[in-house]
Amino acid sequence: MYDRPSALELIAAARLHLAQQALPALTAAGTPPDLIAALEEVSAGLSRLTQDDPAAAPALTAARVFVQETLVPVTKALHHKLYFQTLVAVSVLKIVEREWQQREAHYRAEWARLDALTGAQPAPAAADALTAALAGRNVALCAAIRAGQHDHRRALFDHLKATTVEQLAVANPGYLSALLAEDAAR
Repeated sequence: MYDRPSALELIAAARLHLAQQALPALTAAGTPPDLIAALEEVSAGLSRLTQDDPAAAPALTAARVFVQETLVPVTKALHHKLYFQTLVAVSVLKIVEREWQQREAHYRAEWARLDALTGAQPAPAAADALTAALAGRNVALCAAIRAGQHDHRRALFDHLKATTVEQLAVANPGYLSALLAEDAAR
């Protein structure tokens, strides 16, 4: 089973890119000190984000906008590889923004679908506990499918499709839109 990285792991990857690749390359290229200082602040700010902090989402958006609007044009002019890596960092930050905006609603909907498929269970209130409990329920569902114990084929298909759509809404909404448009055209 695929274990997707958490939002905080994705932020850490973006921060590492800024700290270990973008900052040294931009400093070596003679980038103005005020831009370097702003980038260092963005990198440091990303390291302080936690998912349960109400200020995290706006701070993440501000960091993404800064990187997208300030850093991307600078790296495009200086270094093609760094430019590409910075575009990837922007993409990662967008995914994390969407994850934080949609995570709880998606997880609660998935829990309700699993209740319909496998029997009702009380959902944990805390987001981290819900994430862990969902993983456990999905492992159990996979085992039941492998063992041939799942007879609700249409309900199972609907659940898997809805879960996939929710994951695509976070990871790649453009691709999801194209798929939905293609389905609508049929």
